[in-house]
Parts: sequence; structure tokens; C-alpha cells
Amino acid sequence: MTRKCEECDQCCIEAQVYEGEFLKSVGERCIYQLDSGKNRCIIFGIETRPKCCINYFCSWANGYGSEDDRPDKCGLIVSLNTFNNGTWIFARERKENAIETGKNIVLDIANKIDVPVIVTDFKTPLGQDYGDFTIIKKSLFSRCQKMIDEFIRFYDDEQNYAIFKLRK
Repeated sequence: MTRKCEECDQCCIEAQVYEGEFLKSVGERCIYQLDSGKNRCIIFGIETRPKCCINYFCSWANGYGSEDDRPDKCGLIVSLNTFNNGTWIFARERKENAIETGKNIVLDIANKIDVPVIVTDFKTPLGQDYGDFTIIKKSLFSRCQKMIDEFIRFYDDEQNYAIFKLRK
């Protein structure tokens, strides 16, 4: 199932684009974004737009979570990415405490894709997205020992997922 972005433009702000003449830093508003209205990107759907814009779909657009988990509503943008020879779930808080308002989409994707979630805190300066903490399913604890530091708390009521600081 795929969804339409509609008013959501969080990936247009979040993405880093260095393609041809088009350079945009993480967290910077794209020059092709309009200030208001639906489908805010004026080059959306045009074949010559940057490849990352053509190919990127957040986890919500790919069918994870509920309607309320759309990034502009819950404040959390979640993506599946290939990194370090594996698939990882990355979440970036766009609003303070979004890891709680976006809990539904995080648990939905983590239940279906059995890998840790790397989370970048809202307070982390843009461009320094190495991850601040991780959410790990109990069944993955032993495999993830090299990446975790101190235990913070359990993420869900059933205590199947825990939040740890990432080892730097």
C-alpha cells in the first residue's frame, strides 16, 4: 500500500540533496517548495527533478503506521535505508518528543522489519545525524551489544522494545 503525501513536506526539508547544480543541506527548506497549499513542490512529478526526490518515500508513504502517523502530523520521519551492508530503520524527530507521538509507526515497522531503529533526537543539530539512541526488540538484544550503551527505558507497555543510548 502506498499513500499520497498531500500536505506533508517533511522529506523536502529533511533530505540532503547534492545533485548536479542543485545543492540543499539537511533541514533546509527546498527552493522548489511553496509556502502553502497541497503538493507544495513545484517540480513534483517532473522527470528532471533530483533522483533522490523521485526515489524517496518515507515509511508512512510506503504504508506503515496509521493516517495520524504522517510525518507532518506526528513530527517523526521514519525511513528504511541501506547502510553498512544491511537494512536499517532510521527515525528523525522533527518535533520535540516525536518518538512518543510517532510510537505507532515505529512499532509497526519494527514488528515487520526485524532490525533496530536508529533515532536522531530533535535537539541534535541538523547535519549531525549519526543517531542518538536506538529502539531494539528484545529478540535482537544479543546481536546489538556492540552498538548499544546505557539502557534508558522500555518503549512499550509489554516491554518487548527498549531504548538504549547509541555507543559513539
